[in-house]
Formats: sequence, structure tokens, C-alpha cells
Amino acid sequence: MSKPNIILLIFISLSIFISPPAQSGQTAQEPKTIESYDKELEGLEGRELLIKVRNITSKTKQNSPDIALHYFNVGLRLLESLPDDKIKSDFYHNAAWTYITKSDFDKAEKHAKISFNLGQKINNNVNMANASTALGGIYYYRGDTGQALNYFKKSRNFSKLANDHTNEAAAIHNIALIYQTLGDSNTAIEYMKQSRDLSIKMEQWKGAAVTDMNIAEVYLILGNFDKALPYYESSLKTHEKLDDTWNIAKVKSMLGLAYVKNKNLTLAQKNIQESIAMFTQIGDKLQLTEVIRANGSIYLKQEQPLKAIDEFHQALSIAEEIESELAIQRVTHNLANAYLKLNDLDNALKYSNIALKTAESTENEVAKRDAESIASKIYAKKNDFKNAYKHLNNYKTLNLAIVEKDITEKNQLAENRFQSAKKEKQIELLTKDNQLKALEIDRQTYERNAWISGLALLVFVAFFFIYRQTEKRKLIVERANLMAELVERKNQLLADVSHELRTPLTVLQLKVEALQHNLVEDVNASYESLMAKIDDINRLISDIYQLAQSDIGALKLDLTSNNCELTLSDWTDELSSLVETKGFEWHQKIQLPNSVTAKFDKAKIKQVVSNLIDNSIAYTDSPGKIGLSSNIVNNHLEIVIEDSSPGVEKNEMPRIFERLYRVESSRSRATGGSGLGLSICKSIVEAHKGIIFPSASELGGLAITIQLPLQA
Repeated sequence: MSKPNIILLIFISLSIFISPPAQSGQTAQEPKTIESYDKELEGLEGRELLIKVRNITSKTKQNSPDIALHYFNVGLRLLESLPDDKIKSDFYHNAAWTYITKSDFDKAEKHAKISFNLGQKINNNVNMANASTALGGIYYYRGDTGQALNYFKKSRNFSKLANDHTNEAAAIHNIALIYQTLGDSNTAIEYMKQSRDLSIKMEQWKGAAVTDMNIAEVYLILGNFDKALPYYESSLKTHEKLDDTWNIAKVKSMLGLAYVKNKNLTLAQKNIQESIAMFTQIGDKLQLTEVIRANGSIYLKQEQPLKAIDEFHQALSIAEEIESELAIQRVTHNLANAYLKLNDLDNALKYSNIALKTAESTENEVAKRDAESIASKIYAKKNDFKNAYKHLNNYKTLNLAIVEKDITEKNQLAENRFQSAKKEKQIELLTKDNQLKALEIDRQTYERNAWISGLALLVFVAFFFIYRQTEKRKLIVERANLMAELVERKNQLLADVSHELRTPLTVLQLKVEALQHNLVEDVNASYESLMAKIDDINRLISDIYQLAQSDIGALKLDLTSNNCELTLSDWTDELSSLVETKGFEWHQKIQLPNSVTAKFDKAKIKQVVSNLIDNSIAYTDSPGKIGLSSNIVNNHLEIVIEDSSPGVEKNEMPRIFERLYRVESSRSRATGGSGLGLSICKSIVEAHKGIIFPSASELGGLAITIQLPLQA
């Protein structure tokens, strides 16, 4: 796949993973204004206001870059009185993407590097990963694919260190696209599959949609339109659900090109022209160049070369305005073809020479080869067979070099793998040979000293035999005890399962029998009820499985060092929105020094906090209050989640972490759940060598306290 094709894909992949979806109702036809955003900010102050302004720059950096820059400056002024290097890094990262949208790559690079330096200062791998991704996109658009690949690999490494699967998926995706640009389709496909699988695993549908679009593009290049079309349609459907104007326009442009290759020019032009309208409104001149050029190509296929030339000149004017050599090379190549079709050989040669010159300046061997090919055809029509032969020979030389380079690289890779395996085998053989020599020396030494050490050896053997028998007996007893414990746990697990499954299965049986004997008036409602019961059983089985893992010591923890204040602040941004959406009043009080760190599995501790918040939402009377506070107590990180009435009786509190225990009051199972959530929370906290306990809340309900040991 050549760079001209991949340029259509790279920007969307760089920004899609790190930009939050547009708010519901925010469409291309009715964009929000600064005045409407200012109304949203009314009444906010301090850190809450700062975070809201940052989120606005994230939302608008693609679709409304001027609004994004306005709030970037607002954010910088707020940071003067509320210094926060992490949020400041986020602002500069969003500004970098805004300038990429505006094709101002120098300013984009400046802001991305400031974002990276701020992330490095606070050792925040997520911020460094985001900044590296932006720098990779900037270098790609400048034509430096080597530097772009380097930054994307850095982004992946930083994302791994941060255990940030979203950014890791984005980095893998971008690496795949660079390899595709360089013509290494096999490596690109491997990375695309990794990225798509990771996105689906995390339910990051936007990221999966981007990968779907690129997979479709590869299928199209391979000539398989039937396989490409479902991926395009899936990607478009996802972006329309998210009201993402930029990406809707992007997919439509690519779908239009797909219909061109499938010779359905009517649908092709419909999608391309819709894309032109959207990119014109957004103001993305680089993408606008591409879709106008595509519209010209359609006119050319419709045997309307004059209309095609008008479109190509419009695209060239924009490409020259934004000084994109890649876009200039592609458009001038199109113009050369169009003028050749009109038999206007002078203009055809003029633009062919420009295409060849820009291909040489960007060191794009594939583009140079294509430019040499069309130049040969033009000179042949001019009856200048000397120059025609010269360019034809250049074309063949470049084409042969490209093929030979591919073969050489594949052979070199195979040779490297062979040499690596050979060295490993040699090391293995040498190690075994040294071991044999050592054994021979030991044998000779033993034989020389056997008459002296014989008695000592006999005593040692006797002692060893006695010791071995003793240890064997201990091992047998330990195994017996372990088996008894496992059997007991198995029986307990089976009892739990049978107890919990009996009621929903009985309900399922009755509903199925009612359906079987036509005793149900509303069949659809019965089916929905059956599906709800099946979902309850699935959640129960999932909870029991997690507890079973804890019981047998198979609960795996990915322990990493985390800054407590930053981690909790990130979580509360998300949790506060959830609580307030459900109609509750949110309270938080985080009193932690910036330097305090603790070693824990970030995903599992967040699961505990989220489960406790979900319980509060489910069991607290509305309208009510839900709060989270944190402090340092006795060298432990203490997190308290509490809510307003109803509460739990004091004599029942010690039992609420027992699996399947039900509180016989308004905080009952009436709201649903497996009855195992608090047991799961307890098993996770104890696996971290922490403690979790209940108490009465000052808000009038229940308070759950978690204490985790701080990092030494």
C-alpha cells in the first residue's frame, strides 16, 4: 500500500482513540458555540471549572478547532492560580491536535513537545503516550515516516507502562498503518488484528470502528470489495451513533472511493460530495484536498475530463496553501492523467514533472515509479521516443528495485531468524558440553577420594533416607489436608450455586411451561422476562467464578506503583458524573499529598470502588447523597464510600460481606444483583493485604472503609 492511500487513514486513527465522543445531540448541522459552552460553565469554580474547560478542548479539537483554542487559552489562565502539571499537559496535547486539524504542523509540534515535557516532569506515562502519538502524526504529515514510527512505538511503550489499554490499542493501530505505508502488509495486518482485539476486549467501539475502516481499506486494495463493504458500513454506523462529524465525513469519503473501485459511480459521488460538505464546514483543508481530488477522479471515470480538471485545480490550490507536498504530488499526478486523456500533452507533461519532483523530494519510491510511468506515456504520444524510453527505463528500474527490496528484506528477516536460532542452539550445546566436562571432573575427584569419604557418604545416605521419609510423610499429610480443604470449598461452591440458581431456574421453567401451553397473553413480554432472568444467571455465574478464583488462590493481580492523589482524582471525575446522572448529590474530599504512592492493581481496586458506588446508587433513597473521601491513616491509604439513608442495622454490619447474605430491610436485594458483590470486594482488598469494613455513615446511611498499605 502506497503512502498516497494511507494518508486517508492515518489522521483518524491518531485522534480517534484519545478524543472523547461528541455529546449526544451535537451534530455537524448544529455545532455548539462559545456562548453555549460558557453557559455550561456558569456556577463552576476551582478545579471543577478547570476540568470542565479541559474536557471542552477535548471535544472540540477536531470539529471546532477555533473554539478549542479559545478554551485552551482560558485553561492556561486558570492554571496560573490552580497549578496542575497533568491537566496542563492535557491542555497542550489537545492544542497540538487542534493545530494538526488546522494543518499548522510547526505549532502542533511545539505544543506536543510541551505536553510531553510536562508528562515527563511528573512521570505520567499516559500524558507522555498521548504526546508521542501527536508527534507521530505530525512527522507523518511532514513525510518523515521513520520518525513517525519511532514516536508511535514510544507511545505503545508508555501506554504499557501505564497499563493504559486504550492508548496501547491506538499505538498498535498507528504502527500498523505506518507499516502499511511502507508496503509491509503482513506486519501491518498483524498489528491491526492486535489493535482490534484489544479495542473489542475493552468495549472501545470507536477504536474498533477505526480498525474496521482500515481493514476494509486493505481488503479494497486487495480487490475484495465484498469483504470491504461490511467493514465500512460498520464503521460509519458507529460514528453516526457517536455524532462524530469528522469521522463520519472520513468514512463517507473512503466509502465513496470504494464504490469507485466497484464501478458504482452514482453511490461513489453521493458519498464523496457529502464528505466535501462536512470537511468544508469543519475547515480541515488537508482532508478537503483529498475528497475534492476524489470527486475529480469520479468525473474522469464518467468521461467528463474538463469537470475533473476543475476539481483537481481546486484541490491543488488548497494543497499549495497548506504546503503539503504529499497532497501536491497526488493532485499533480491526477492532473497529468486528466490532461493526457484530453490529449493536452504540454499540460500533461507540466504536471507530470511536478508530480515527479515532489515524489523525489518526499523520497516516495512508489510515487516516483508511478510518475515515471505516466511521463513515459506522455513522451510516447509526443513521439519523443528517446525520452519515453528513458522514463520507461526509470520506471522499470524503480519497480525492480522495489520488488528486490521487498525480497531482500524478507530474506534478511529469515536469515536473522535462522542465525538467532543457530546461536541459541550453539549456546545450548556448549552449555551441555561444559556440564559433561564438569561431571567428568567430579567423577574423577570422587574416585580419588572415595576411600576417605566412603564412611561419611554412608552416614550421609542414611541420614538423607531418614530425612526423605520424614519429609515424605509431611508432604502426604499436607496434601491430604489440602485435598480436604479443596473438597470443602467445592461443596460450599456447589451449595452456593444450587441455592442461587434454584429460584431463577424455577421461574424460567414456569414461564417456559406457560409459553408451551399458550397461557401467556403477551408473548414478547414473556420472552423479554426470560432474557432478563438468563442475564441474572449469567451475572451470578460470573460472580461465583471470581469468588472461586479467590478461594483457590488463583486471583491474579497486576501490581503497579500508583500516585494516590492523581489516581483517585481521575476516578472521581468519572464517578461523579455517574452519580449525578442518577439523580444523587455527589460529595468528595480527597486530602492526599501529591507524593504519596501505593502499589495495587489499578483495575481491580477501581472495580471495588465502582462496585461500592453502584451499591450506593442502587440502595440509597432518591434524592440522596453519595460521597467519597480519602486520607492517610497509619501508613495506609484510606478510601471511604458512604451514602444517605437507609442504613444497615448495627448487628447486621459484620455479616454484609458474607456471600449470599441478605439484609432484611430496605437495603435488600429488591434492586437486583447476585448477592456476591461485597464478597468480591472483600476478596480483592484482602488479596492486596488490605482491610475493608462497614460502619454507620454521617450522611445517614452506610459507610464502607477500605485501607490499603502504602508503598515503602
